[in-house]
Amino acid sequence: MTKAVSRQRLWQIKQAKAGNCRFCGRKAVGHALCAKHVVVVRQNCRRHSGCKPRYLGSVCIDDTEAYRAEQKKVVSEYLSGRSSNKLAEEYGTSAARILNIVHHLGYRLRRGRKKA
Repeated sequence: MTKAVSRQRLWQIKQAKAGNCRFCGRKAVGHALCAKHVVVVRQNCRRHSGCKPRYLGSVCIDDTEAYRAEQKKVVSEYLSGRSSNKLAEEYGTSAARILNIVHHLGYRLRRGRKKA
């Protein structure tokens, strides 16, 4: 005996395949969810895991356009040949964080040292 799939579930699957939010049908930002529902799912996960809720009105740093633009700038400077240590000094962070940003955006890391 097979279970019938509901119309709602079929619609959600169709929206996810089309690259839209599976809850409301808007353009998906990532993981088949729009920006609004990414926040909702994150809050629900925090609540179910027993973590404290986020402060009202606080902005998630990773979701702001300025932060994403800065990440892309760091990656372009890294790919142009600047060392992660120099970039870390300039941006006031660690070299490991710079390499994490480069890796997170899908670029391969340079290995080894440049010959002077």
